[in-house]
Amino acid sequence: MKMLYTANGRYIRCCTAEGTRPVIIVCEKEYEVDVQEFMLWSILNWRILREEEIGSYYEKMARNTNVTIHRSWQDCVQRLLVRGLIVVGTGDTEYDALYDLLACRFIIPISAAWPLRVLSFLKFTFLEGFSWKITRRLFHVDTRSICEKKVIRLARQTPLSCAEIIKCIEMDIRRLKDGYDVLDKLYDCLLYTSDAVREYRCSREVITAVANLYLRQQIMIDTY
Repeated sequence: MKMLYTANGRYIRCCTAEGTRPVIIVCEKEYEVDVQEFMLWSILNWRILREEEIGSYYEKMARNTNVTIHRSWQDCVQRLLVRGLIVVGTGDTEYDALYDLLACRFIIPISAAWPLRVLSFLKFTFLEGFSWKITRRLFHVDTRSICEKKVIRLARQTPLSCAEIIKCIEMDIRRLKDGYDVLDKLYDCLLYTSDAVREYRCSREVITAVANLYLRQQIMIDTY
């Protein structure tokens, strides 16, 4: 059985009188995590990894930090899974595991206004001392395939799961007003399930497009 893991939700830094702490937001709910858990979530954010790869990344990160290790990374992974802060996909093949991992996840495009990107560039370059090689990525224009463009266009209109995007592309649905429109156009029969969508002709192409967008940090995934 193949298993693939990735992070779920998004990170914010919560500032309090006692200092700052990492908070993960999933389905608009805030979850506090300890240092070890945040290390693992960070490792899996914008990565899709096998279990042994998680361990390799974690051990390397732990060696380069002064974090006190008081439990195994495997225990941390299990706690993050239970809380829904990371997700796992399983299947007989790696593609099956990837489909299981992404099909029910909601796709959230990442976009930043041009003034914000300029301000971020100035902050990282002159205040935090990041090199030009790193900060110039803020101005990099991502080159997308035709399928990737369709995924982004649909995801920007209304919250959609990966399986729903597959069905939209299969049915050549290009415009969706809101959640009611999704229900009317995509759930018009009882045969709609993520397993049924797996058999659509465009399924593999869309899953690959979503995975590539995620690995290139163009989208986030979440659970609604």
